[in-house]
Amino acid sequence: MKYAINGVMGQKPNPRKFSKVVEADSEKLALERLYAEMGSKHGLRRNKVKIIKVEQVK
Repeated sequence: MKYAINGVMGQKPNPRKFSKVVEADSEKLALERLYAEMGSKHGLRRNKVKIIKVEQVK
């Protein structure tokens, strides 16, 4: 299944909105993959990534 995840990343002075489609078996695993990718590519900790919306994509 695919999940569309919308949220905000970064710190207060200039947070950035993001939208990402992640393929995973469940919503929980999709969030884990998103957190891992944000940490790997952008060097962000989990508390700097705010999830606004998670939807299953058909």
